Amino acid sequence: MKPLLFLFISLSGRGNSIYLDNINVISSQDIVSTTNIQSLQSFTISPNPSRDFVDVSVQFEKNTSSELLIHDAMGRQLYASRQEMATVNERINLGDFSNGVYFVSLRSGGKVVTEKLVV
Repeated sequence: MKPLLFLFISLSGRGNSIYLDNINVISSQDIVSTTNIQSLQSFTISPNPSRDFVDVSVQFEKNTSSELLIHDAMGRQLYASRQEMATVNERINLGDFSNGVYFVSLRSGGKVVTEKLVV
């Protein structure tokens, strides 16, 4: 793992102080992923964009342990479900989700595939 350095610069003509608090660093794996899950045959989200409900469909070659997650743009996990099946069909209620971009991640065997969802 490579170290990560953050630099914050505040420019002020009056010499005021700046205070940073509650900075969150999240794994980029939860936001964007190009990792392929070998036994995955399909992973679809529809309709996308959506307002009320979204249907997530996953098809594996055989029964596979997997986890379905939804994160917001800040990296907060808003939904999680686990299953061990070859076919997964989930209808997710988006009624409590604000308008915006979310990330639907499918994890299996230490690998992740992520798709964007617009609400």
